[in-house]
Amino acid sequence: MATLHDMPAELCAMICDDVEPEDLLTLCFISHRFLDQSRRIIYRTADLRACSQQASRSWSLAVTRHTQLAERLHTLSLTLPSPHAATLGRALSKCVNLKELSLHHDETSALGFASQTWIIDNCPFRLTHFANSYFKNSLLSQFWDSQTEIHVLSLPAYAGETFPCSDIQLPNLIAVDVDTCALHAERPFQRIQIHLTSLDDLSPLSQYSATLTTLNLLAKPDIFNAIASLPGIVAVVGRELPALRHFGMSYPQSKYLSNTHRFILNISLAAAAGLTRLETLVLYTYSVVAFYEVNTTMTYPLKTPADLKTFGLAIMTACPLLRQVAVGAQMYNWPYRRKGPESTCTWTRTQSGIQWQNGTGFDFLVASKFWNP
Repeated sequence: MATLHDMPAELCAMICDDVEPEDLLTLCFISHRFLDQSRRIIYRTADLRACSQQASRSWSLAVTRHTQLAERLHTLSLTLPSPHAATLGRALSKCVNLKELSLHHDETSALGFASQTWIIDNCPFRLTHFANSYFKNSLLSQFWDSQTEIHVLSLPAYAGETFPCSDIQLPNLIAVDVDTCALHAERPFQRIQIHLTSLDDLSPLSQYSATLTTLNLLAKPDIFNAIASLPGIVAVVGRELPALRHFGMSYPQSKYLSNTHRFILNISLAAAAGLTRLETLVLYTYSVVAFYEVNTTMTYPLKTPADLKTFGLAIMTACPLLRQVAVGAQMYNWPYRRKGPESTCTWTRTQSGIQWQNGTGFDFLVASKFWNP
C-alpha cells in the first residue's frame, strides 16, 4: 500500500508550494521528500533586517559551512553596517544562486562602512533585483560591471545626483526607484518609482511615454501641501503617459508630523476614469483621513475597513476599465489618540463580477507591481 513516503517528489513540491510558511516545518517531519521540498522554500528567502548582530553572524556562519543553505538562497535582505563584515562577505561569496539583494542602512549605528564595497564586489551571484540604501553608489562601478543581469534597481537614498551607472553598465535595466534627477533619458524604462515633492517631479517622465507601464509615486508627507492635488497628478499622468497600465501612490508615515496630524485630499473620480488604459490602481496612506470628490458634496472617509470598501467600490464603479483597485489606510482611534492597524481593501473585476477582500498590513512594493510585476 502506498504511503506518504512513496509520494512523488513533484507532488510533494506542489503541496509545499501551496501551504502556509508556518506549515512547512511540520511537513519536514513527514518524509525525506517533504523535507527536501520544504527546505527548498524555507531556505529560499532570508530577511535579516530585524535580526540582532549575533543572529546575523550565526546565519553567515551557517551559510558558509553548509553548501545546501547557500545554494538555495534566492532573496536576501540585510541591514548594514555589520561589525562582522568579513564573516558576511564570506557568506555572500557562497550564495551562487542569489537573485534579489536588498541592503538597508541602519541609521542608529555609529559604524560607517559605506565605502567597504568589497563585501559584494567579487561575489559569484548574478542578481536580477538590487536595492541599496547603504553603500555609496559612486563606489560601485566594479559591482555594476559584473552585475549585467540586473533589471530592477532601487536606490531610495540616492538624491540630487545623476544616474550612477555608465551607458554600458546594467544593460538589462528596465525598472528604477531613484530620484528624478537620476532618471536616464537613454534607458527605455518600463517601471519607475520616485519620491514626489512637487508636480514638477513628473515632468521628466514624459520621455518614457512609449515604454512606461508602471508608475509609483511615494509622496513626502513633510511637504504635503505641495502635492495635495490628486486631480492634478492624475491629469499629468493621463496626458504624458499613455501606455501606463499600473499606477500606485503611497502617502508614507512622517517622522516629523504628530500622530494626530491628518489630511483631507481632493480626488476626481471622473479624471481617474480618463485613464482608459489603466488596469490597476493602488492608493495606500498613513496621513489621509478622507478624500473629497471635487465639484460635489461627496466625501470618502478612511476611518474603518468598511470605509475602505466603500471608497474602493466607488473607484471601480467610476472606472469600468480598471481590473483591480487596492486602497489602504492606517486606522486611528481618535478618542484615545492611538494608531490602529494598517487596513487594506482590494477590489478585483472578474468574469463573475466585482469581488473584494479585506486585509491588514501594507506591502506597497507587492501591491504596486514595481519589484515583481
